[in-house]
Amino acid sequence: MDQGWLPPETEQSPQNPYADWAVAAQIETENFGVLAPGMPTPARDRASYFARVTNEGVVVEAASFYAELFARAFFEPDPRRLIKQTLASTPAGNSRAKIARNVLDWQIAAPDDWRTVCQQIVLRYANDPSWNGSRVNFGLTLMALLYGEGRYRETVTIATLAGWDNDINATTAGGLVGVMHGYSGLPLELRSHASDIYFNEDMTNLPKYDSLSNMAARTQALDEQVILEAGGEVVDGRYQIPLD
Repeated sequence: MDQGWLPPETEQSPQNPYADWAVAAQIETENFGVLAPGMPTPARDRASYFARVTNEGVVVEAASFYAELFARAFFEPDPRRLIKQTLASTPAGNSRAKIARNVLDWQIAAPDDWRTVCQQIVLRYANDPSWNGSRVNFGLTLMALLYGEGRYRETVTIATLAGWDNDINATTAGGLVGVMHGYSGLPLELRSHASDIYFNEDMTNLPKYDSLSNMAARTQALDEQVILEAGGEVVDGRYQIPLD
């Protein structure tokens, strides 16, 4: 964009040599799932649309997969069922679907040994030019979700220990578990040490200070807008969400 390109040219080579492998879009679009609770189709569509600002191909597929996971997580607390539900609405030839099926199968074959599955994922998919490649990190995130079994601490620990772009993978996996259980469902030791203050260190176009409560309120307002636009209702503080 600084060079004068505008979407959709920004997603394409040769002006964007990272477009078809770098992880960027799949770590920035999960929020479209949060904004469409229980509505995987608009979550998937919005994530795909905005992912194409920076990426194309397999990375856009990963972004839409993640967004759908987050949308479904409001009503499904089991990671395996959640991934399988998302697979059911993913085209068979989709590269993310192939990775997800392999990770599901490998986890069944080694139910108590995430390190073996981690090695299989790395051997099969660590073929992008750098540590922040889409394929290997997508597989490791799903692995952490499966072995974490919906438990926040275990999920984030596995995602971190697995390596590669592990801070991002832990954020995605941990965020999904947070959606499943809500703030009150997080470990007590985490909640007891958590601050509501958000300090913005380097985003110059955003306020220096904010709070998680304010962010949650803004997100909820957008959720309500999406629900109403989809034909749902907000009645006495309760949400009636249309079937997708």
